[in-house]
Amino acid sequence: MKRSQISDAEVFQGAPILLQNRLVTADQTQLLQSDFSTWTLKVISGTTVTTVVDASNVKVNNFWDTYQTGNGWSRDGIGYNFQYTLTPGGFINGASGEQYEGGKTYRLEFSTAGTSVVKWVWNVKVLTWAG
Repeated sequence: MKRSQISDAEVFQGAPILLQNRLVTADQTQLLQSDFSTWTLKVISGTTVTTVVDASNVKVNNFWDTYQTGNGWSRDGIGYNFQYTLTPGGFINGASGEQYEGGKTYRLEFSTAGTSVVKWVWNVKVLTWAG
């Protein structure tokens, strides 16, 4: 089953991007760690695509089989079951020290592979500090 959703976010230039979401399958049941084998996070800027995370060994640190609350979650009282912090240095060409730029919007594409395929897109607008 596939489920795709799009979220919009804003972040100040140089600040980490905290991605949190409640991931569910197409029939609205909670996505569990056992439902997928790997997950990928890609950052897209124009025609440049950078795979930031392509891992099967970090599920335990980023996915929960019970909903979490706190740590900035304010959408509702149910909570989230996915969280990942993308640092500025881990962004487009982060290995060479480049970071995301203020005034630009980047597309972050998250996907799982396995029994359940979930795709989530964040359109992140980067704000510049005034002053």
